[in-house]
Amino acid sequence: GPAAACSASYLFVASFLFYHDRTKLLSMLTMSAAILQIILSISFGTWWGATGVASAAAISAAYYWLATWFAACTIHPLPWTGMWRADES
Repeated sequence: GPAAACSASYLFVASFLFYHDRTKLLSMLTMSAAILQIILSISFGTWWGATGVASAAAISAAYYWLATWFAACTIHPLPWTGMWRADES
């Protein structure tokens, strides 16, 4: 599902943080995603049951991937983000 796709995408961009030895930043992102997962699971699970918990997992996985992607973009220029930069010619 969507949570698995976000988790796989996270593994791809997290390698840039490992390469640049930014493991402290990666652990902070991991903890924030875990806290978000707990809060959303309790809230959504109370309201919508198992569907709410699954939705919370998808939302927190998407957050985890996007936060890691933005962190990786600030540390190392990712090859596929070049299309958004203006040509400096």
